[in-house]
Amino acid sequence: MNYLLIRNLGIAFLMLVSVTACTTWRSSLSSIDWLPGGWESKAGSSMIVEEWQQSSSKEWTGRGMLVKEGDTTVFEKLKITRKEKNYYYVADILENSESTWFKIIEINDSSFTCINPEHDFPKKIVYLRNGDRLSVVISGDGKEREFNFLRKGSGSSL
Repeated sequence: MNYLLIRNLGIAFLMLVSVTACTTWRSSLSSIDWLPGGWESKAGSSMIVEEWQQSSSKEWTGRGMLVKEGDTTVFEKLKITRKEKNYYYVADILENSESTWFKIIEINDSSFTCINPEHDFPKKIVYLRNGDRLSVVISGDGKEREFNFLRKGSGSSL
């Protein structure tokens, strides 16, 4: 009798954890609803632009562009997508033959962090929003680079 009670409690606990995990990820992905739109970062006479949109309830798509002397070059296609039980930040850089997948390990209403320890650089990417400002830090092997973006059309300057 005790065995059945313990087994049933164990099954109920596992079901609760599974449902909670799914709900947490669903609500976690919706917690980055601040991401869509355009983000600009001035770099001397050039500008780096990231644009994001939610393409479905399980995926966001984006692109990174360089604007220099009036010419715009798309240098990366981005997406945040679900694969099996995890979410990933996927960067498709034009010079690379394959996309690079970074597992999202932390996500909340103002930031997300993703990692790929096998990648040469970066191994870690952190997006941190503060109002109309967005900081993107890429790091790995003792190196770090920060990009500071401003939401397009916010009227502020960097």
